[in-house]
Amino acid sequence: MFKDKPLDVPKFSTTEFKTHFFEQNQAVHKVFKNNYEDFLIAKFEDFRESMNLPIPFYRRPVTEILFITQGSIHRGCNLNKIPVKENQTHLWLENHIATVEAFSEDISGFYCHFTYNFLSDSYHTTRIIRDLQLINKFTHHRPLTPKNTALKAMQNIYERLYEIFHSDNNPQLIRTYLQTLLLEIKKSLPSSKESPKLSRPVQLTEQFKELLFAHVTKEQSLKFYAEKLFVSSNHLNKSVKQSTGKTASEWLFDALTLEAKVLLKQSDLPIGNVAFRLGFEDQSYFCKFFKKQTGVLPSRFRQMD
Repeated sequence: MFKDKPLDVPKFSTTEFKTHFFEQNQAVHKVFKNNYEDFLIAKFEDFRESMNLPIPFYRRPVTEILFITQGSIHRGCNLNKIPVKENQTHLWLENHIATVEAFSEDISGFYCHFTYNFLSDSYHTTRIIRDLQLINKFTHHRPLTPKNTALKAMQNIYERLYEIFHSDNNPQLIRTYLQTLLLEIKKSLPSSKESPKLSRPVQLTEQFKELLFAHVTKEQSLKFYAEKLFVSSNHLNKSVKQSTGKTASEWLFDALTLEAKVLLKQSDLPIGNVAFRLGFEDQSYFCKFFKKQTGVLPSRFRQMD
């Protein structure tokens, strides 16, 4: 049924992201300034009325950080839906798949992004990757809620970064504050004593979801994931259903459906080619699969706003 065919979710530079998902008005031009491909910080209230939502699956060559002071935003990060609310922060690594589903009309706070190269001028590259991966291991599944002291410190740093970027734009000073911000976020991560101990089914589910997202376009057999996790397919199905309400097979079909939606919405490939790239040898079978998953045929989905 399936072939080993890789699939790339669209990757947008910041300029391309701006063009695709923002209205081109004066407010937006004031946000995207200086060397914004390498570093940018903005307040949500600066652009919330100019952003075209929802934003479908994308990759970007920047690490994104959100800090919400009012309202909320709903993100999709790989297969996880993550609401980020008041007094919470969230970090998402570069080149990982994300979506922006919606945010509240009253959302306030800060959005910040940066590249490894920008930060590495004053922060050892190995340490950058280690610290960011440590933070992302937590925020991969949930936002971070800093305690009061750390929360105030972070807000002050965001305010200072915003002030510097939108005035004299001193890169070295920005790097110093950005490094301090990351250290504050890292310090706010729950310790192993504070973190609730995850049950074996939950641990297995999280491991499965990470594997699934990494391999779904190449491996569509549940047996592959079960063997990687050293369990039987039946045990994997039961464990995932116990912790999520859906079997591992259902997660697998959901992941395939998400990949199909990406190709249908963000490429001009004929539906037969979409089916083939997802490993379906028969276009009609792909259409039946997609309709069963979504309620509409691929051709109809492509026409929908």
